[in-house]
Amino acid sequence: MARTSKRYIEKKSEKTERKVFKAGIYTRLSNERTEEWREKSYSIETQILSCKEYALKENIDVLEVYTDYEYSGTNFERPSFQNMMQDIRDRRINCIIIRDLSRLGREYLEMGRLIDKVFPFLGVRFISVNDKLDTVKETDSKKSFEVTLKNIINDMYAKDISVKIKTSKHNRARNGYFIGSVPPYGYKIKKSKEGQKLVIDENVRFIVEEMFDLTLQGKSQYEVAKHFNEKGYAPGMIYYKTGRVYRQDDDPEWNKGTISKMLTNPAYTGTLVQGVKQQNLAKGIKQHFVDESQYIICENAHEAIISKEVHERILRERQERKKNHVFSSPMHNFENRDYENRFKGLVINNNTGKELNRRTRIYGKNRDRLYYSFQNERFSGSIKPEKSVFIMERDLDQAI
Repeated sequence: MARTSKRYIEKKSEKTERKVFKAGIYTRLSNERTEEWREKSYSIETQILSCKEYALKENIDVLEVYTDYEYSGTNFERPSFQNMMQDIRDRRINCIIIRDLSRLGREYLEMGRLIDKVFPFLGVRFISVNDKLDTVKETDSKKSFEVTLKNIINDMYAKDISVKIKTSKHNRARNGYFIGSVPPYGYKIKKSKEGQKLVIDENVRFIVEEMFDLTLQGKSQYEVAKHFNEKGYAPGMIYYKTGRVYRQDDDPEWNKGTISKMLTNPAYTGTLVQGVKQQNLAKGIKQHFVDESQYIICENAHEAIISKEVHERILRERQERKKNHVFSSPMHNFENRDYENRFKGLVINNNTGKELNRRTRIYGKNRDRLYYSFQNERFSGSIKPEKSVFIMERDLDQAI
């Protein structure tokens, strides 16, 4: 018997749904090259243009452009990169477009993990325009090997340039040039071919001198900070960013921590202390604080605002005041002392958005019990009253 004809069976039409790609363009400019002829804004614009042209050709919608300005490719803790990864996790974008692999990063192992593991797991289409890499298109073994090789070369380049830059910076520091990015408050940077020199900023010099004068009169750093806030002076970072000497209503205030750092900074005596934090990418050593014996110290590097005698006197009086303070006490030797702050960056004051400080609290009739608490700094020098916020670490542990 012949088979029943299937010509009357309705055939289901094959429908292929076209996936809509919402892309984020990622651009990065390293801090490794500092030639004066190098137009940095143009470099970013070139990256964006190249990526947008590819997106237009592939009918990809571009939702966001992420830019990390002057960040090393070996550092993946870049703010815009982290924002992009969060948008991927939130399903806001499902495609990443970069001009070339080195813009995403120059660390071989992390690049391999992102391209081979993380992006496929999150369903992200990854495109590197100059490398002709598009993960929705068929990628043969030759292309995979090429990508791997480029990542290795980028990694080696970053480590090589890191050694050269480190050597160059240390040589400049030893010759009295400022190798940082933000000058101490009261100074500004004067650039030359040899390097950056600190020169006194006459616009705010009087504020720095006033700070040292008040301290010599016996005022505490809290009292100095409060005095500056009452006067309406703009804090150092606000002045650095805007050039405004006086605060506006929504600007942050001075605090005693800032005053303390300025009072103990030898830069105001003309002495530069640099190289406090160092890294070695070639050996895989991340940035860390080094021993004082490794500091790069150069005296008479620039014009002083105060004398060394005044600076030493202030340091000496600060030590005596700290020693005789009512809350000052010798170090207690508790076996259960826990130096690690397990909640670092996680306990926030909802009223201000600031992180609460971890403090040691000693209890008991014989002062033999040790607890840790989190609380806000109420006496920082602010002229705005702040409500006390306090929570015990043991209560946090129990709640979690």
